[in-house]
Amino acid sequence: LLNHCSTSSLAPLLQTQPTIQTHRHTHTLSFSVSVFARVVMTELQFEWVEGEHDPDCIFKRELELIAELRSRYPRVTEWPDRFVLIFLLAREHDVGATISFLEQHLEMMEVKLGLPPVTSARRNPVDWDQVDRNLIFFEGSTLYKEGLVDKEGRMLLYKRIRYVDPSQYDPNTFLTGMAWWWYDAFDSIPLSVYRKGVVGVADLSGLSYSNFSFSSQFRSMMLDVMFKFPMRLHSYYMVNANFLLSGLLAVGRLVFGSQVVGLGQSIYAADLLKYIDSTNIPVELGGEWSIDLEADWVRHCRERALAGGAGEEVIESAIA
Repeated sequence: LLNHCSTSSLAPLLQTQPTIQTHRHTHTLSFSVSVFARVVMTELQFEWVEGEHDPDCIFKRELELIAELRSRYPRVTEWPDRFVLIFLLAREHDVGATISFLEQHLEMMEVKLGLPPVTSARRNPVDWDQVDRNLIFFEGSTLYKEGLVDKEGRMLLYKRIRYVDPSQYDPNTFLTGMAWWWYDAFDSIPLSVYRKGVVGVADLSGLSYSNFSFSSQFRSMMLDVMFKFPMRLHSYYMVNANFLLSGLLAVGRLVFGSQVVGLGQSIYAADLLKYIDSTNIPVELGGEWSIDLEADWVRHCRERALAGGAGEEVIESAIA
């Protein structure tokens, strides 16, 4: 039986019976059954309910799936439960699919990037002094702050495509920085957010062909970013689109697949208020968020790195 965990305890306790229903904001475990020669989808839900469950609760059935995955894939034996669950969430609780996904992820992490394995003592395989802060934090295209979510509680990421300069992207340097960010986020972002997925907002103002590269190296890097980290993309919005959009979308469907590109929709910046609180929309897009990446984002990252045991002189020099 799939049961909920209660806010009365941080432990994943069995409390109430789940409902079996379809709801677009809950995470599902799906399987196919045949009825009268027709295939129907039955969804058994791990339904996280605001105010009823702790944001970081793990359902008892999920703990069983975590144990099963560890028994079948010993490389994650020392991983924290929440890390394993985040990868399970990215593959809809399918243990076999998650193992295949982890194989691809760890091939990138440990072979391609040469990073050490995650253990209970080393939760982030990337050190601060390995992160190119200018590329990851201050390059200009990525906007983020602590606790950035949409009205439905989904993780929110902004990209200003006009600042993307493919010639400045060393693939391994960029992927290493992305790996640091994701593993930091595994610990710092509540599991309730991971259950709901990610929403992206792409600001296309000032877009030109110089912001894109169709080289095999850049394409490979972007495919790694999109498909080898546990990001469940729910949707993304494109604002300030210009005449290049149709052509770029056509190329995007060829490069990244129609399923991914098809999740996007072009909207006016003013329409972002339908989906996102104004305090989480940058001023340049009509909101109230005055961007200060150092105060809103980097300071918190530095504090967590210090708390994790990195030397203060290393962190300060890295941020500088």
